[in-house]
Amino acid sequence: MKDDLNGSSWSVTNLLRRFLLVCFCVSPSIVEYSECFSRSHYYFFGCIRTRVAHIAYPTIKLCSSSPLVSDCCKCVDWASGSSSNESYCSNTIISRATVLRNTAVLVLGTALSGKDVANAASSIAEESSKGIVLVPKDIVLTLPATQKNSQQIRIPRVGYSFYKTDPQMVQTCLDLALDAGVRHFDVATMYQSNEHIGKALFMLMKKYSLKRRDICFAHKLSNEEQSVNGGDVRRAVRRAMSELGVSYLDVCYIHSPLTSSDRRLATYKSLRDLQTSGIIHAVGVCHYGVPALNEILASGCPPPSIIQLELSPFNQHKDVVQWAKIHGSAISCAAWSKLSSIDGPQEGWTILSRIAKDKGVTKAQILVKWALQKGYLCVPRSSVGSKIERLAIFENSYLGVSNFSLSEDDMQVLDSLDEQLPAGKLGVVDGWYEKDISGPTWDPTLS
Repeated sequence: MKDDLNGSSWSVTNLLRRFLLVCFCVSPSIVEYSECFSRSHYYFFGCIRTRVAHIAYPTIKLCSSSPLVSDCCKCVDWASGSSSNESYCSNTIISRATVLRNTAVLVLGTALSGKDVANAASSIAEESSKGIVLVPKDIVLTLPATQKNSQQIRIPRVGYSFYKTDPQMVQTCLDLALDAGVRHFDVATMYQSNEHIGKALFMLMKKYSLKRRDICFAHKLSNEEQSVNGGDVRRAVRRAMSELGVSYLDVCYIHSPLTSSDRRLATYKSLRDLQTSGIIHAVGVCHYGVPALNEILASGCPPPSIIQLELSPFNQHKDVVQWAKIHGSAISCAAWSKLSSIDGPQEGWTILSRIAKDKGVTKAQILVKWALQKGYLCVPRSSVGSKIERLAIFENSYLGVSNFSLSEDDMQVLDSLDEQLPAGKLGVVDGWYEKDISGPTWDPTLS
């Protein structure tokens, strides 16, 4: 024992790893929409809210040693920091939606007994009966039939946006996001961070045992990169791919409609050509209103796969959402910005705050969950300047919002907050410049 105490096995790191030896059992119905990200060293985040103290759990691998589990992958060896299965698998993972705050079993270097597993399973079933809404983790996009690659691709429903991220903080943000299970990244020429992301990802892919197919990059071409010359558009796309260190883009957006009709349409058609060749898997547009969307159809092109908007309960863009529903486009909520400012929705923000307090979560988590239950994609962001901001990267991930749901009444209350809050009033700059904002009623979807 003396040698053990003096040895490295009793280092702080190894003690923490032993503390994180966690196994749970769950019925397949609870994890019907979950997928496996087999990481061996997720962290537990202590999170204290008003009247609520809970542990924010990451994805946890199940243990197949129990007879109660017949369809599970092997258990991750949390103590040694290795995993017996680094691939995706279905029906074998518990998200925070199924980890009970009061009955979680933590074991120091040992597996769970059959009784422990049975108790955990019983408690999990009880939690699932409380009405937690399980939202599919991914959306499936059906692509045009001319695509050389598969006609369907999967996009993780919750991503992380590098909007307003200091390039020097990129590696820390990316590391925390990957550790939280995020695999969808919202990037743009205007964000001026692609090269930093590419360099950081090269190192972090090895750390997390990831392959290119595990990551979804959604890149946005700037207004300056829109062109009637197809060669210019192709060069802009390839430049982004080079900076990111990838051979294809999962999604390529036109960042805004604030150019001319000729440039918008020519750029869109060029992206469609790149999609046909497999360099881009899906084409999207950002901040397009109905007139700009109808312009695409009038040109004979198919509708965009994804339409990204500054969309929240306070500006729901119902006309664009309806257009997307009719034409089969997915809706994505851009990173929310300045909603809590003095120019934001004062009364509505107070109501949202009350809902968040009642559920013991943050206001940002309510926005993410609202988007998910509406069927949207969303790409929240957070900086890393403080512990709270770093924790927010996990809190606002898919796993971070999996332990609560918004009731029908909650959704109705949030849906009633729509005041068509324009980007001009908030002073939001995402795909355009401050000089483009003509006043408080200005919004890119109205251009």
